[in-house]
Amino acid sequence: MSSTAKRLIATLDEINIELFNRLGSIQEEAEETRKEYETLKAVRLSVMTRVEEIERAYNAAAQNRAKIQAEYDRLAKLRERAANALALSPPESPQAPKRAVQAIRDVPRLVEELSSAAVPAKAIQLVCGVYFLMHDKEVVYVGQSVAVLYRVHQHVTEKTKKFNRWCYINVKKEQLDEVEQFYITLLRPKFNKAGMPRLLAGNDPTLQPEAA
Repeated sequence: MSSTAKRLIATLDEINIELFNRLGSIQEEAEETRKEYETLKAVRLSVMTRVEEIERAYNAAAQNRAKIQAEYDRLAKLRERAANALALSPPESPQAPKRAVQAIRDVPRLVEELSSAAVPAKAIQLVCGVYFLMHDKEVVYVGQSVAVLYRVHQHVTEKTKKFNRWCYINVKKEQLDEVEQFYITLLRPKFNKAGMPRLLAGNDPTLQPEAA
């Protein structure tokens, strides 16, 4: 082997050794870079996890604060309602007007007066008013008509209600319902349906109010 060839081989060996060493250095550097990347990645994931935990905790705290505020608001309204309730005075017991009480007490007298005013069951004149059908001294029916005598005559003809006496009071047409219902409620004749109790608490619409 010539000296030139030997020198060339020696040079190539040196280059090969240098390349091997450079490869090893590059591999070590690449491994270090990979480890640094993994470390940075792990740190990033850890930080991200902590950030997400903090966000969740903050959102939960914010929701709890909102719930607490809502409860405080409801409690404030409840305190206000409680204060208003405590300030309420008990309602006064309703008292029936004196005229209604007196009318109830005077039912026997009223029946007696109606009986005294009653006449035999026959027509006399045409009137608008409320009429009372009676059997002896008992008021058996209270009715109304713009032609009282004609209506009573119909009762006589129909013979659906047993009575032998009757009387009436003059009443304006627009007051017929009110006055009729008042006396039905007050007297409760057997041929009428029971009157509404609320009318009993009112004054007799046919009479003047009593002086205080």
